[in-house]
Amino acid sequence: MAYITTTDLSARLGATLYARLTDRVHGTTADNDVAQQIVAAAEAEADSYLAKRYATPLDLVAQPELVGVLQARVLDLAEHAAWKSSPFVSDPPQRIRMLHATALAWFEAVARGAVDRKSVV
Repeated sequence: MAYITTTDLSARLGATLYARLTDRVHGTTADNDVAQQIVAAAEAEADSYLAKRYATPLDLVAQPELVGVLQARVLDLAEHAAWKSSPFVSDPPQRIRMLHATALAWFEAVARGAVDRKSVV
């Protein structure tokens, strides 16, 4: 089961920004293939941390209490990646950099065992 979808990323960014960050030619038309690559990379990055303690991908159907927090953190990674990979922006805004840093710190804490996946709700 996927942690996030391109629809989730689009909803987070809004249609205009989603197009700007996923269109590699003009920055005006959303490219769902590019967005899917961003989503897949964010999920892989999340799993690289989670796999240090758990079998991945995590089964969110069996553990619905994890959906909200995991989706938010993976979206933070994906949003940062979308900004970083766009040819039309030079650097992510400070808010995006902070969300990314917070998400990485959370995943690192999970990997160290400092956050138990059952206690994240």
